[in-house]
Amino acid sequence: MNKSEIKRTLKRRANGAEFITQNGVREAMGWGKDRTRDLLRGLDCIPSGRAKQYMIDEVAAKIFAEVERSWDQ
Repeated sequence: MNKSEIKRTLKRRANGAEFITQNGVREAMGWGKDRTRDLLRGLDCIPSGRAKQYMIDEVAAKIFAEVERSWDQ
């Protein structure tokens, strides 16, 4: 999975928006809460009520970095 595919998957889950919530990332990637929270830790976010909105470009870049790292092992 390359960065473009990850970004497309996240955007589809966010209905074409540029930002996505933690739950959106979790559902799009099929991950659990802990893995999603660990991945998003350290990224800038915009508080939106009880949720936090993360920029899809940054999330996709971090997911891809994790994918690349797993390839190297």
